[in-house]
Amino acid sequence: SASWRVFKGLTAAADFEWGSSGSEYFRTSLYDYKKVRVFGRYDLTSTIHLSGDYRIMGNRNPLAGNPYKSLSHEESASIQWMPAGKKVDFIGTYEHCGFQTDMSYLDPGTLISTIANYREYCHDVSATANLKLKRGSISAGGSALLTSGSRPTNYYQPLVKISVPITHNLGWFAIWQYYGFGETYYNYESFQTNLITTGLRFSR
Repeated sequence: SASWRVFKGLTAAADFEWGSSGSEYFRTSLYDYKKVRVFGRYDLTSTIHLSGDYRIMGNRNPLAGNPYKSLSHEESASIQWMPAGKKVDFIGTYEHCGFQTDMSYLDPGTLISTIANYREYCHDVSATANLKLKRGSISAGGSALLTSGSRPTNYYQPLVKISVPITHNLGWFAIWQYYGFGETYYNYESFQTNLITTGLRFSR
């Protein structure tokens, strides 16, 4: 691994890992693999910070019947905004990923060896914003996951939270959360639900 400061405000780091084994426990176990990660952070201003991350790993297992192969990679970028007044802040992240595997198996219907090809590509977006008011605070955000490939899926989780002090030791809060899950090929597993929570919080 190595890390360095490219110039003022910009830092970067990199890791490399290689491993090999003479035996296996599962067909999908790490056998002969290589893993790389590169990370960077840049302070655009004193209140705005950017970061990026890239990871990739490849694995092969020649003992798993027909050679088992897998490749996964993840790329992400995030922004963080924290003004000096601290009355508002924002964090947002975008991530893209990909997974590919090839492995042989015995078809139970024909008893013929065939290859299972699994592919998945995802887009994951998450964000959170916090606002402090004269009396109370509001937080809003959530995440959205969209995938394509062998099993397309979408999953949405927005959230809003309100907090208002009533007295020095007593406060009121309310939270709204939504969950929406759907699968293109398995519609019977899809669901949508709203969850509303409210109450009083006492502290000493």
